[in-house]
Amino acid sequence: TCFLANLEDFPAFNRVYARYFGENPPPRTTVQAARLPAGALVEVDCIALVE
Repeated sequence: TCFLANLEDFPAFNRVYARYFGENPPPRTTVQAARLPAGALVEVDCIALVE
């Protein structure tokens, strides 16, 4: 899940996300959060598997 302090930042966030994950990015949900910790603009919650 991706949390944005301001949903107007979604287009820029989407460009950065695409740059890191390419053509087959992992699915995600993106929502606006009223207030993120430490004044953050973006928070990403993820689970990873290392083999």
